[in-house]
Amino acid sequence: MDFINHLLSFSTRINRINLNKTSVKKIISIEEIYLDEEYLDPYCLNFQSNLINAKEKFLVLIINNFDEAIKSKCGNNIDLTKYSEKDYYNYRFETDENQQNINKRYYNVKITPEDKKVFKEIWLHHYITTLSKIVANIRKVTNNPKQVAMDELDNLKKVQTNFIETLDSKGEIYNPIEVEKEFHNKIFKDNAFEVWQSMFEKFNITKSKRADIDFMFNVMVYNNLIHNTIRNVDIRNWINEVYEISFDKIKYSNHKSTANEKRLIIYNDIISK
Repeated sequence: MDFINHLLSFSTRINRINLNKTSVKKIISIEEIYLDEEYLDPYCLNFQSNLINAKEKFLVLIINNFDEAIKSKCGNNIDLTKYSEKDYYNYRFETDENQQNINKRYYNVKITPEDKKVFKEIWLHHYITTLSKIVANIRKVTNNPKQVAMDELDNLKKVQTNFIETLDSKGEIYNPIEVEKEFHNKIFKDNAFEVWQSMFEKFNITKSKRADIDFMFNVMVYNNLIHNTIRNVDIRNWINEVYEISFDKIKYSNHKSTANEKRLIIYNDIISK
């Protein structure tokens, strides 16, 4: 399915999420199939080019679908005002890639909070926030693509300036990971921090590269390189403190998905050394 058709299918699907009848496994499936990380980055070249070249009638339909989903809370008559961005949810699971049936495909599912009703309501609250970001990005690109390109150029200049400012008096590059080893060991097992740092450098992580961070965390959790007590919010806070990069959330990312193929090659190359 090409980019615009996928986005159109996504925008149609989100208007019909009956939270009472939607299982946790179905929620996982919805995010895995439809929530492409490119939609969250208005400076992604693929995101920009596909939207700019799309037929206007498709864009109008997609935007209207998103607006309706946000307004109707994805088709649910439910009060979500009791929740805020501070309310935390998380899920972990294992996947049998050979199974198409979601009840068989996803297993060993663990959710936080454990109350399914509360979990689904908090998820929906955050999901609607994500949908709002996506439709805002679509409008941003389609309304003024030239300005988006200029904004991206400014961002690159800021990154370059920040890099130069990290040079110390000896002309050596300041390395933000030179902190207490014990601090890293609270997150990573054995020498797994070296794997993390190698990926961090290979992916050239900046604030806008959330998809890379999502992959890094989830692939290391899957391979038991991060302590099982560490939650998404813990790794987010650790990243923000150590690297001084402000990530608002770390999300689940299936490291075996097509979108992560290139990232997985890099990861496998790192751990093979």
